[in-house]
Amino acid sequence: RSFFINVPQGRNTYRFVHWASPTDSIFLKYAFESPGKWTEYAPSGYVRKLELTEEEKIIEYYEATDQKPVVLEVAGPRRIKIIARLNFAITMPGEQYFTIDIKEKGRSVKKQSFRAYRSETSVYRNLRESVPSNPHVFYLNARKGQHRYEIFLSGLNGGLGLRIQAEQK
Repeated sequence: RSFFINVPQGRNTYRFVHWASPTDSIFLKYAFESPGKWTEYAPSGYVRKLELTEEEKIIEYYEATDQKPVVLEVAGPRRIKIIARLNFAITMPGEQYFTIDIKEKGRSVKKQSFRAYRSETSVYRNLRESVPSNPHVFYLNARKGQHRYEIFLSGLNGGLGLRIQAEQK
C-alpha cells in the first residue's frame, strides 16, 4: 500500500502502525516527489467482475482462480500495478498464505507470495459468500513489445480479486 502526505513546514511527528497486523515489520520508503499517475487497466479475460466497496467507493476487481486466470494484454514498455485480494470463504481461518503466478506463453515470468488477513473495511457487493483480504500491491514491468500475461492464484483452491492499473506515460 502506498500513500503520500503533504508535510507542512516546520517540525512534524508521524507515527506509522499496521493496525491489521501489529507483529509484522513495516517497510517505509520516503520520497520527496509527487505520486505517479495511475489509470485503471481492464483485462481482456477474467472469471467475473467483482465490485468491492471500500470507504463508500465502489472499485472494480477481476477474479482469477487456480484454474482460470485474469488475462492481461500489454503493449510495452509499460509498468503495471497489481492490487490483489484473496477471496476468503466464510469458513476459511483468519490467516492464509498464497502466491500469484504470472505466466507468459506458458512460462512463469513472476511469482509473488503474500500473507493475507480478512479485510475489516471492505466487502464484495456481488460476492456475498466471500470476504476480501487486505490489499497486496506489486508491480509488473512489461518489456518492449506485445505481451499476453495470464495471472493465476497458486497454492490454494479458490479465488483472488485483482485490480490492474497502468502508469501514465
